Amino acid sequence: PGAILDVELQRSDGRAVGDGEALLVGKAEKASLFGLFNPELRIPAEFTEGRLRLDGLPPLTGRLQVQLAAGDLASRDVQLVPGENRIEWVLD
Repeated sequence: PGAILDVELQRSDGRAVGDGEALLVGKAEKASLFGLFNPELRIPAEFTEGRLRLDGLPPLTGRLQVQLAAGDLASRDVQLVPGENRIEWVLD
C-alpha cells in the first residue's frame, strides 16, 4: 500500500499560513531491480490555506520543503510509512 502525506502548516504567532509550494525529495524505502536502482524522487506540489495532502506516495525517507506565497521558506526531514502520515508543522 502507498503512503499518504497530510501536512497542516501553522505559524507560531497565529497568523494565517495561506498558500504556497512544496517539494518532497527523498528515496523510496524499496529499490527497484533488486536494489540496483533507487533514484532520488522529487515531488513538487502546491498547498492552499496551510494544508498539503499527497496520496499514492511510496514509503520513503527524505526532506519536505515549503515556500509560502509570502516568501517564507522552511524544511524538515520526513519518513513516510504505508498509510496515513500526518504532520502538524508549526513554522517560526
